[in-house]
Amino acid sequence: MDISTSLEGWVTRLGNTSINLPSTDSWGSRGSRVLLTGATGYLGTHILGELFNNHQVRKIIILVRAANIDIARERVRRVAVTAGWWKESAFSRIEVWLGDLAEPRLGLQEENWARISNIDTVIHNGAVVNYSASYDVLERANVVSTFHLLEAALQSQQLRTFIFISGGIKQGVHQSDEEYLRALNESEGYSQAKYVSEQLTLAAGRLYNEVVHRSSGYEDEREPANGSRTFMVIKPGYIIGDQVAGLSNTDDYIWRLVAGAFRMGCFPSDPPDYWLDIAEVTYVAKYVARQAQLRITKSASGPMTPPRSIHSDCSSPSSDDDRENGTMKPTVVFHDMSRGLPVSEFWNAIQSQAQLCLKQLDWDSWIGQANADVDRDKEAHPLWAIQLHLGPALGDRITAEEVKIRSMEEFDTLGEIEAAVRRSVEYLCSIQFIVLPVEEESLNSSPANWSYPSNSDTDSSADDDEHLAQKRVIGSAQGKHYHTIISRSKLRY
Repeated sequence: MDISTSLEGWVTRLGNTSINLPSTDSWGSRGSRVLLTGATGYLGTHILGELFNNHQVRKIIILVRAANIDIARERVRRVAVTAGWWKESAFSRIEVWLGDLAEPRLGLQEENWARISNIDTVIHNGAVVNYSASYDVLERANVVSTFHLLEAALQSQQLRTFIFISGGIKQGVHQSDEEYLRALNESEGYSQAKYVSEQLTLAAGRLYNEVVHRSSGYEDEREPANGSRTFMVIKPGYIIGDQVAGLSNTDDYIWRLVAGAFRMGCFPSDPPDYWLDIAEVTYVAKYVARQAQLRITKSASGPMTPPRSIHSDCSSPSSDDDRENGTMKPTVVFHDMSRGLPVSEFWNAIQSQAQLCLKQLDWDSWIGQANADVDRDKEAHPLWAIQLHLGPALGDRITAEEVKIRSMEEFDTLGEIEAAVRRSVEYLCSIQFIVLPVEEESLNSSPANWSYPSNSDTDSSADDDEHLAQKRVIGSAQGKHYHTIISRSKLRY
């Protein structure tokens, strides 16, 4: 598929949207109203918790797919309890709307769709996550929903900030645009849909800026000093549990890869100078909420290391002078979050926490062995869902000097990330998503001597009405024990 052709079509359609500039009375200090999609997903519930704990956010409106409002509210509550932030007072400021990303205008009632014009900040985090689905299958929920929200944002006289949370494969540091597009065209539909949506978000920002520049005297006569409008894409790398709880998403590629490596007794090794973009879910959620907060207040408290930012026809997100003066010029921003660690250190932390020494293989050899394992065990194998997307590397190639620079820049955070990796492994082992050998061996033992419980009796069931707190039952070899695995459904919204 030519992803550029699809993107061009959507950008053309967006260009036909009527664009309204902010009214002079739309930037008061009444408190912010935020619309969040994907609030019942793994990252989404943590973002919701951060927004709820920020009392400068007056109202948080969330979109939930459910049969009725009671079921939707219970889902929100249950997921928040699992994530550890729930308070009984939450619904005093959290308003639940029934909707469906795959439906026109997000499946909202006409009244609620009209109310989007009064929203200050949109955080579009919801998406269908299915690595086996084609772009055509995912386009309606993952691209059309973005298009409709951007239409509403451009037509609004109230909106300050539109934040799109992207995902899928990243552009390598030394990868040209042409090489990246070729990789996308050969990639799975999820990455393709995320790319189209993120580029559509940036295009909306550029369209808005063109109107601002064409409006004679607008900046001096109609726009107050703090009257900005920002269109922002935030693209995290792999998202894992934090250092405290380690609560991890068992549907994520990286943990399926790790579980498969333990099952096989070996792991695929990247070259020495490969970097892994990986961050704790709480860090990413705080970062997203902070970006919204920067547009709510003139300044924000507490330092946070910014991600690496790529600005293609984009202006700087905000300068220190702008923050001090309370001014935010219209911006189009792409944040590529590069918090992480060398791939080798990731695998070292994995093995150290499990107290096991995995055999190191090159990717081609490892994939060959993985395919044989998956062919034998079918759906019971943790690599089953990602088999077609294995390789050619886990991280991104950067120079040895860049590895050194990043490691020095993030010296204080490398320990935090390693601790999060360890805690996540501990959590995943405790729920037996990662299954260690029956007889624990030392770090010096040989994988050839390991034995694992059979998964032939595995019974996997899921409640379609749940998202983060989806239940799965996994039987041991004797079928005596069952474990609840915290994961998200393939439908994140």
